[in-house]
Amino acid sequence: LLASPSWQNQRAVLSILERCLAAAPATFVPHVGSTVDVALRLIQSSSKRVQYQALQLLGALCCANTVESDEQPAATQPILVRENYGDKILEAIAHLIQSPCTKVASHACLTVVSYCRGGNGQGDCMIPIEKDLIVPFVGSLLEALKLPLSVDMSQQGVSEGSLTVLIRAIGATACLADASGEAFLPHYGIMGGLTATMKACPNMRTHEMAMLRGAAIEAASIVGQAVAGPDGEQASLYANDASEIMEFATSLLSSGQTDVVPIDQLFAACARIAAVMGSQYVPFMPSILPHILKRATEKLEVSITDSEDSSNKSNEDDDGGYSINIPGMGLKKIKISTTQLEEKANSARAIYEHARSLGKDFGPYAEASADAFLPLLHNEYSGDVRSTSAQALCQIFKAACLSASAGSVAQALPQNLLPVLAKALAKQLSQESDEDELEIRFAIADALSEVMYDAFTHKDANGVRVAQISVLDAREIVGHVMILIAGCLTRRSKLIAEMTTDVVDNDELARCDEKLHSEQELLTHLVDSVGYQLKSLGASFIPIFSQLVAKPLGKLLTSTGTRDGRARLSATCLFDDCVEHCGPQAASTYAPQLLQGVVESLNDPESDAELIQAAVYGLAQISRNAPNALSARLGQDLLMKIYNLCSNTSKSEADDSALFENAVSCMGSLALFKGAPLFDSIPDKGTLSKSFLAGLPLEEDFDEAKVCHDGLCDMVAMGLVDIKAEYNDLLRIIGDILSFVAEGDEVASESTCARLLGIIDQIQQTVDANTIQAAFARLDPNAQQALVSAMQ
Repeated sequence: LLASPSWQNQRAVLSILERCLAAAPATFVPHVGSTVDVALRLIQSSSKRVQYQALQLLGALCCANTVESDEQPAATQPILVRENYGDKILEAIAHLIQSPCTKVASHACLTVVSYCRGGNGQGDCMIPIEKDLIVPFVGSLLEALKLPLSVDMSQQGVSEGSLTVLIRAIGATACLADASGEAFLPHYGIMGGLTATMKACPNMRTHEMAMLRGAAIEAASIVGQAVAGPDGEQASLYANDASEIMEFATSLLSSGQTDVVPIDQLFAACARIAAVMGSQYVPFMPSILPHILKRATEKLEVSITDSEDSSNKSNEDDDGGYSINIPGMGLKKIKISTTQLEEKANSARAIYEHARSLGKDFGPYAEASADAFLPLLHNEYSGDVRSTSAQALCQIFKAACLSASAGSVAQALPQNLLPVLAKALAKQLSQESDEDELEIRFAIADALSEVMYDAFTHKDANGVRVAQISVLDAREIVGHVMILIAGCLTRRSKLIAEMTTDVVDNDELARCDEKLHSEQELLTHLVDSVGYQLKSLGASFIPIFSQLVAKPLGKLLTSTGTRDGRARLSATCLFDDCVEHCGPQAASTYAPQLLQGVVESLNDPESDAELIQAAVYGLAQISRNAPNALSARLGQDLLMKIYNLCSNTSKSEADDSALFENAVSCMGSLALFKGAPLFDSIPDKGTLSKSFLAGLPLEEDFDEAKVCHDGLCDMVAMGLVDIKAEYNDLLRIIGDILSFVAEGDEVASESTCARLLGIIDQIQQTVDANTIQAAFARLDPNAQQALVSAMQ
């Protein structure tokens, strides 16, 4: 076919290759390179149909950029399309953007979008690509886009094709800005054209013109957000244009002109502007929020009428209704407004972005927003509405917690909202029974986890949580969640068995692996939601743990209970939390069971880094909270394994910094701190102490950091650390700790910081001034500044 000059055959080849890529991406990997070559060669064809199909294939290749096969030969590396062919692909696309054929030109603009976004078509789909893959080419692409962007809308007779090209060219421009970020600043002059198009031909109320203005206002907000920077460093450059867009938006909403710009695009643009303006956006909220909430609370149009269809099967009619046999009612036609469902889902997205962007400033609007979206969490007609509402509600709750912590709203708001929201999320999760709709359950589980996290972490000025779950409510929620965890683990077990026995090719294996990964993410959120409730309630959680958690998960601590490493990880994490947070009685009860899992995980060569990290963390908690569970002989064996984790590599070279820091903390808890179970059985602690000092300071886990940094002070006080011999390390460690604290990282308490300064005084009294000055000069500048400030 390729050898044939026929455009029909060439087009067929491109179409076949695209379908092969979609159907078997893993198997297709070895052929990606030659496929790109074919697409780049045929894109130069004089046939517009071949050009179109080549663009289609290149876009698909970009979306499958990092697909690889786990079973491919080691010598065969996955072909990274953008990395290896980006310049050639973009050169070809730029040429066709200026094609006189509007279908080709508009599709070239869409291919720019596929290039700028795509990931591997799975978990990172739609995430912008690395900047170095697009920034060098932005100038030439924008130059090519000038032609379609120059269409004069004031003239009569603009063709529908030209209008489509213009809309897609605006979308391509927005994607270029989004992918480039602050690097798009030299091209910010394009904003003037976008805001002009946003207001173009206001008297032309056609659907096409509304879509054009919607594309322009969204692109203007994306460009502004990009150049403002991730932390708003350049927000002032965008301020005037942002105000102009918001004035335009509020004027449309106040006048009721909902056909000038699609309202969903208007809300999305406003949300992006809120992300840039922050608190300066608050004055616009009274003009924007009521319209978002109105869409959310609008009564859904549902009608049930007699069906004329004589069959007994459910089927979709031409007018969008469904004929279905309802028990007791006979054959009925059900019609639901899908437009309204889309509007409700988009309203939830708009509220999510507003609450996330404004944080505590959204607090005064949290109650009204929660009242609007809580009913949508149980919408029976659309999983998209349920999942987006769940995400919106978790951000609303976060904003309420932030506002209550700052004293902006009454603490009663998050406290009253917590049990209602948490129970509603858990209940809805239990009702999501379709195993194929994992994304919906993931979104709701993620929301539940976030709600429990925010309740656990946000406190008022007196250190009291602004929202506290009750034991009664926690029991109900955990009951729902544990059933969901069991279901998730069952599905994972079936998938693992299928992958080892029934899978016949790489693509089927990849699909199973994708499902397994999705179940893993769901499991993580479910386990986290239980863990945060456990931490919040402490010893009060013991009855819930013993009745609902310990039995089903306790048997999963070792490989005799499961072949699933993620199941073992989940069980280990919750038992770790119980030993740490639920008091001495729980620690002594469950430490022996946890210890069995810890020992196996540290000895099992199949254990992954996360399971080892959880095991190391659990061993540290056993050492502190249930030291009697650890015999001297077993303790010595485990200490050697922990020491090897710390000493085999330096902190800066460690592959997993969190695992390394957990090992350092565990070593101190096992043998070096006061009350450590092995403290008395190891007379010479010099080697351990040196390894411990080399691993400090800790910065990954603030709670562990506080324990270890205070333990360091104890070690100095007990003489385990020789100040005169270790002054270099001590100056480095203390300087870094004080620097972290100055930056707002709570890696040490106030009392520990005071003790650390006392150690500095001892160094000054023990070591001569010139030696100290030389050691000080070798410190990081931030550590130097922190030490100087603290000593003043």
